[in-house]
Amino acid sequence: MTVKIKSTLPKGDFAHLNGLEDAHDAIVQTPKRQVVAVVVMSVANVDKDIITGYQTPRMQIEQIELVNGADLDELLTMVDRIHENRTGRAPLPGLEGKVG
Repeated sequence: MTVKIKSTLPKGDFAHLNGLEDAHDAIVQTPKRQVVAVVVMSVANVDKDIITGYQTPRMQIEQIELVNGADLDELLTMVDRIHENRTGRAPLPGLEGKVG
């Protein structure tokens, strides 16, 4: 199964929904391997292969906000729990709440 994500944010006056813009200077000055963000998406469209009938949803990012500080610790704990519920696999000991 495949789900695609559109690489652009909605056009128009939506700059206030792009939390990456506010962090531009910090990202450039201190680049990190990973950045943690909360992303809100909606289904933009569903492509259908007319031969196989396979349908591929394409998601549109509606809002993106960077997460840091105490919120980051809380979010990573939540991500670990959600991942474990989805996969049945717990994080390796010592890697709980680690990005990667």
